[in-house]
Amino acid sequence: MTVDEVNQLVEEIQQVLAFATDPTEEELIDLAARHDDFVQQVAARLKAVEKLLNKGLRAEAIALAEQVPNLNDLVTALDFPELEVWNDCLVQFAIQPVRELDVDVAAELNDAYTVAAPVERLLNHYRTQSLARAPVAERIDTLRQLAVTDTANSQWKTDLRKFETHRLTLLKKELQASVKQQDLDLVAALDQELSDAKWSVSVPAALKKTAHEAHIQLRRRSARAELQPLCHQLSDAYAAFDQPTATRLQKRFFALSEILDLDETDPLYDIAGPALDWLNEEEAKATAEADFQNGKSQLESALERHTTIDELERLYHQTVRHGHALPEVLEHRLADRIDTLKSAEARKRTTLLTSIVAGCLVGIVAVVMVVRYVAFQNAVAGHVLQASKLLQEVASSGDLQPVDDYFASMETEDVRYLDQPEILGLKEQLESVRRQELGRQQQLEQLISDALNHGTENPRWENFPLAEDALQKAETVALNESEKARILNVRSQIQAVQAEMQRTVDDAFEKDQQEVVELVAKLPTKSLTGYSSVKTRLSELEQRDHVSSELKSALSALKAKVSQQQAMVQAELDMQRSLQKVTAAVGQPAAYRQALIDYTREHPGTERAEDFLQVIKSDLPLWESVDQWNRIRRRLQNLSFKSVSPAEAKSVVTEIDALQAFPGTTNVTERLDALKAVAAREGSSYGSSREQIERMFAPRTISQAWLVQTIDGKKYLTERPPRVEGSKISFDYFTTTTGTQTEQEQLGMSKLPGADNKTDDYWLAPQTLMSRKLQPQLKVQLEADFEAAIAFGVEALLKEDEVDSILRFLLIEKLLRTGAEGSVFIQHRTNGHLENIAGAGVSRLTNWAAPRDRRADDERRMADEFLSAHGTKIVEDLKTAHQDVQAIRDIALGPAMQCVGWLHRDTESQWVISLRDELQVPEPTQLQSLGHVDGAPKFQVVAAVSGSAIGTVPASFAANGIEGQPVYRESTSTIPLARR
Repeated sequence: MTVDEVNQLVEEIQQVLAFATDPTEEELIDLAARHDDFVQQVAARLKAVEKLLNKGLRAEAIALAEQVPNLNDLVTALDFPELEVWNDCLVQFAIQPVRELDVDVAAELNDAYTVAAPVERLLNHYRTQSLARAPVAERIDTLRQLAVTDTANSQWKTDLRKFETHRLTLLKKELQASVKQQDLDLVAALDQELSDAKWSVSVPAALKKTAHEAHIQLRRRSARAELQPLCHQLSDAYAAFDQPTATRLQKRFFALSEILDLDETDPLYDIAGPALDWLNEEEAKATAEADFQNGKSQLESALERHTTIDELERLYHQTVRHGHALPEVLEHRLADRIDTLKSAEARKRTTLLTSIVAGCLVGIVAVVMVVRYVAFQNAVAGHVLQASKLLQEVASSGDLQPVDDYFASMETEDVRYLDQPEILGLKEQLESVRRQELGRQQQLEQLISDALNHGTENPRWENFPLAEDALQKAETVALNESEKARILNVRSQIQAVQAEMQRTVDDAFEKDQQEVVELVAKLPTKSLTGYSSVKTRLSELEQRDHVSSELKSALSALKAKVSQQQAMVQAELDMQRSLQKVTAAVGQPAAYRQALIDYTREHPGTERAEDFLQVIKSDLPLWESVDQWNRIRRRLQNLSFKSVSPAEAKSVVTEIDALQAFPGTTNVTERLDALKAVAAREGSSYGSSREQIERMFAPRTISQAWLVQTIDGKKYLTERPPRVEGSKISFDYFTTTTGTQTEQEQLGMSKLPGADNKTDDYWLAPQTLMSRKLQPQLKVQLEADFEAAIAFGVEALLKEDEVDSILRFLLIEKLLRTGAEGSVFIQHRTNGHLENIAGAGVSRLTNWAAPRDRRADDERRMADEFLSAHGTKIVEDLKTAHQDVQAIRDIALGPAMQCVGWLHRDTESQWVISLRDELQVPEPTQLQSLGHVDGAPKFQVVAAVSGSAIGTVPASFAANGIEGQPVYRESTSTIPLARR
């Protein structure tokens, strides 16, 4: 299969779909068969690629995909747009549609290409580092990048842990040496390396602490060593008034002193102190000068615009606060501006004072004129004020008596007061207040009466809010303490009635609630029976009216408890159902994997789900390999090595070769060797066994030859019967064994007495007669029983005494070699004979067909002697080889593996095996889980059972088990195929 062949097929399909007329059924079947064959081959390669990808062998998967023809090119070619239409067309003609390719694997392959490039670069870099013996730290950094980039290959993490463990050992030694050598840079680098968060192994806390403390100590020591001469340099810069140098040294001094946490009492401060103080003073001077210049600019700006004396004085003080003096010109300008502003203010004050004096003189005259009038009006105003105050108090007290008494006293004092408009208005206001007070009292009485009617005389739950509403309105109407006390008394009466009703309702509620509490205590923890009815009772209680809130709150807690317990039971039941699905699917790899996936989706984040994810990721090929082995074992048990065809043998060999992930015992070596030999009969480098045997008899000197033998014993093999021409006989005889060269010969009849009376068949050569008789028989027997056919052919050749001995010798050798290539049984039994034949001295180049060849006469004697000496033994050994074919079935195969359940922990965290069906064993039997142990697939014993078991059995030896691993038992009988 090539990409061009696939494209040609697709074009033919597209042409068929494009034609308006219906294609013939034969044409569709031919196209569909070719299409399905291509898909099958590509699917096999995709599956092989998927297995490699699942094992993390990305490079191997890519290499397999890139073999000619390129797998991606094939997938692309087969994924043509008309595929769905094509399958619909096949279905219309009742032809099986062609299956589609698993494009998910192709997508995974593309992802592998995407990841492979950066991984390959890192790998090349890592190889270079390894060859160059780069430091371990550098190689660890590359391994960390590989572990992050190539997450599918867990080996990187394993190697990384090994390297990091080794690196920690080296770090301890390097740290000791660097501290001893006082190498600050190296200690700092080691401290940073140890504190890095990228370590995958645990870094000893003591080692990290040692490195950090050593780093700090050396840093301080180095800082002090640098600081001491720096202090002297700082002092020298001060002595030379070199401020730039002193400032630079000051910055370094502070940085080093921070490392040292230098105290001001340290002797180094005595050396550097004067210089530091000088720098501080210079810095203060620079700051003051900057402030002065800024203030001066602001002051100059203020003099140029409208301003006030206060602003000018503020800016002046701000400018000279550090002791600087203003320039003389600026100072004169400031003084002149302040004098001008002061003069303007003085003129304003003089004008104002003159106006005030004139107004006072006019006022004195007016006061004298109205003094008496004002005195009377003041008295009226006082009475108005007092009466108004008393009227305001009525609004808050409801008591009119003080107001009436005050009006009577005014009439007694001066009757003129009552005639004043203000007093008359107040009297009218008093009458209005009197009418309002009467209405208020009537309203208050009505509200209190309504409250008593609703709350005590006709008490109902719906009336209490009405009573309270009336009391609240009465409170807004009541003014004095006696009225408010009366309202409190009415409320107390109503509350007593309400409390009694509340007690009755609460007692009934508590009784019903206690019954529900008892029901809750009896709720099962293994089923949901009763939960619905209890929740219904709780809902009824929750909806009951007029129950105290504290009792309702307790009910809410009880309801929450029931819901939580129900949720826990539901979750447990859901989990049990999920586990039952897993149990039901065990033994069916695809369904079992899906059941595990469903469980992880339904119960994410649990420890069991994490184990399931690990099993799903790595173990599906193992489960499939068990089914594959059971199928292979069944085929081998039912296989007849006598009649098995090369095609069937090749199919079984292919299955066995594909059985890579199966970790159990197979014991198929002898059968595999025998099947490979059978498969080789179909076609080796020399052609099939049948073709080789046909070629043995194909030369004309064997298959189509006539023999002319003279009285003196000379033999001529002729290409056709001789011709009688008077007293002569003429013929063309073969001069070579291949029959490609001939010469003419004419002999007198005296050398061939009676030749003129002989028919053509009479002249047939013995090997031709033998070939015509033996070849059809061999052809039939080769199909039925290969070993018997070879034995039959050799025995028949040995009996053909009239056939040339050299020819028989060579034919027997070819037949034995063909048999040895197609049967390990013949090979084992005839190896010695073939060696003897090779050493018998009979050349394969001897021209046994030539009538005059003395060397052929000598070798003919040796061939005859050899066949006489070894012929019988050869036939006996060939017959023994035929018996060996039957004996191979007596070699015990590895046991079949029957999936009986799966491994997990029960509710008490004990390891158990959930059995799919009832297990019955006639004798104690070990149960074995299947999974990866230390990265390798392995069956390991987890339990032993005897008799019968159902449900679950304890797993006594599951220390290395993982939840989700299927469990098998060995069986020497035939295991049914896994359910699909």
